[in-house]
Amino acid sequence: MDKSGNWTGAHDRLEAGRDALERAFTPTAEQVQAVLRERAARLARAAPPDSTGEETGVLVFHAGGDRFAIELDRLAGVVAAGPCSPVPGAPPELAGVMQLRGQICPVWEASRLLGREQEEAGAHVLLLYAGERQIGVRVGGALEIRHVTPGQRLPAKAQPPWVRYLLPDLVAVLDADELLKQGLS
Repeated sequence: MDKSGNWTGAHDRLEAGRDALERAFTPTAEQVQAVLRERAARLARAAPPDSTGEETGVLVFHAGGDRFAIELDRLAGVVAAGPCSPVPGAPPELAGVMQLRGQICPVWEASRLLGREQEEAGAHVLLLYAGERQIGVRVGGALEIRHVTPGQRLPAKAQPPWVRYLLPDLVAVLDADELLKQGLS
């Protein structure tokens, strides 16, 4: 309040202080972009998820005459391959759909997704997490579960994009997301 009893000057100073605080704590577009660039660079330098130093469980299976593996954390389950209902007009990689626990589940043919000539009678369906859904991939048979240490992971040089890494016996460990993109594209 000034000498005349007017609160206007005090009110103006309070508003100026509030505006200065708001400007100080509200980043500019350039500041936001700088933070995002720095965050992206830091994430790019981070270790890939499969080199954390922890063991990873994989399921080894047959598909198209070869052995492959998939990490257990992507697996919702394994069921016996039952009959699939065909989907008219579907791509050849889609074996059909099956009912699973009251839900309709698309089932992809692993050998076709992997570009293999040899097609096997599917013995099992691997249920993979795809967001909140499950997608089935029909394989020739599930063989074994292995525990893989970071030192056993060989780089997947000159491999298709759906291969994450190789095991010492050259079994390709598949990237479930990339594999499913093959069928969905």
